[in-house]
Amino acid sequence: MTKSMRRGRRQERGIQMVELSVVLPAMFMLIAIIAEFGNYYHTFNTLSKATRAAARYISTKDLTTAEIAKAKNLAVCGSLSTCSTSVLTNFTTSNVNITYTGNAIVPQTVTVAVTGFTYQPLFDLSKFASTLIWNNVPVKSSTTMRHGFAD
Repeated sequence: MTKSMRRGRRQERGIQMVELSVVLPAMFMLIAIIAEFGNYYHTFNTLSKATRAAARYISTKDLTTAEIAKAKNLAVCGSLSTCSTSVLTNFTTSNVNITYTGNAIVPQTVTVAVTGFTYQPLFDLSKFASTLIWNNVPVKSSTTMRHGFAD
């Protein structure tokens, strides 16, 4: 090995650490953004499935107070009876609204909507970008189905 080649190697010592210190924060930020987006998508998808299940249930039932309460429990807990554990944290029956078109005896359509539910982020990404608002992001989902007793 020539003297100039050895000198070149000595000059490159530590360059990997410099490269790592430049690339690593950007990689961690990218991983955090991907995880946050995935968690938000999971939350939205869970709410969509909850409204769909409740709308499917209530579209075949009479719109009594008891049946509406069962549909809300189905959306929040996944069961018709009262529950102790919801499918998402801070998701309650007060977040579920059930409305209909037509009259209560023979409705045309039934809509199950989630309102007032806010997504709680895993990471506070607003600390990385001052213009980014990522705390208490509202998540809305609704499903409208034709009532089974409608003409």
